[in-house]
Amino acid sequence: MHETPLISIAVCTYNGEKFLAQQIESLLAQDYPNFEIIVCDDCSSDRTVEIAEGFNSPRIRLHRNEHNLGFNKNFEHAFQLCRGEFIAPCDQDDLWEPLKLSTLYAQIGTNSLAYCDSVLIDENGDSLHQKISDKLNMYSGKDWMPFIFLNCVSGHASLFRRKLLDQACPIPPKAYFDHWLAAVAASSGGLVYIDECLVHFRQHAASCTDIAGLKNKGSKNAPALAQRIDDEAAWMGHLARLGNGEKTAQIDALRALWLSKKERYLCPELALLILKHGKAIFKISQKSCITIRFAAKCFWGAKLKLLLKPKKYAAR
Repeated sequence: MHETPLISIAVCTYNGEKFLAQQIESLLAQDYPNFEIIVCDDCSSDRTVEIAEGFNSPRIRLHRNEHNLGFNKNFEHAFQLCRGEFIAPCDQDDLWEPLKLSTLYAQIGTNSLAYCDSVLIDENGDSLHQKISDKLNMYSGKDWMPFIFLNCVSGHASLFRRKLLDQACPIPPKAYFDHWLAAVAASSGGLVYIDECLVHFRQHAASCTDIAGLKNKGSKNAPALAQRIDDEAAWMGHLARLGNGEKTAQIDALRALWLSKKERYLCPELALLILKHGKAIFKISQKSCITIRFAAKCFWGAKLKLLLKPKKYAAR
């Protein structure tokens, strides 16, 4: 009988043949004694499934989706397949240090979620000499306000209690699962940061995240300004469900003013609200004068932006 609780590693795959074998090898090398690996494949058309099956390990359970779910829903489905008391999300292209699971489990304490730092590597596995903590302040605590606009909790770096899913699922549409889990954890039990680099976080052209800034920022598929405002307001609405009393009132006021940007040329009330609560909202940011700079951006309504720069902000 195991004295340590079962930890489920939820690996979500989609056409990940290039790096998957290295990732699974690093998972099987974990020094934590009691874990399983759930590989949830989202209808890959390459050798991803064949590679996962080739390990023939009793720790690995492979599930193949009947139809493509997409990034977030595939993770949500993988979480439901996990049997462990704790769950560790995992990308298909990173590398884990052998003591990652044992370190996070040892330090999660009474918190709902624990997470560590990551060092960035390139496509060849060479260090980019950057850590996530070089770019963001890594937050510990029980306040979801810092997660309104920013997120420092990467799914690949986290370990959370399975019971967190009772509050977190279903994952809101258009929300990144790790951003949502971080906010829910902060509102329920808290989250704790472990200041160790336990993941080699691979950055390449097909990465879902681009913290190293390797991709072209001028995406032609960026949503129109009105759609972005609606999406951000919807996110604030989901966060409002996590609060109570004063914080719920604050996020509701922010959301109402945020939506008003669509019909206004200037939004001084929104800018003032950002200035008032900036210290709580931007705890994660390392940028200097972030509150003042963001408030200044919020001062300009959508109508004025569309008037001055129609090509940039109009519907595509």
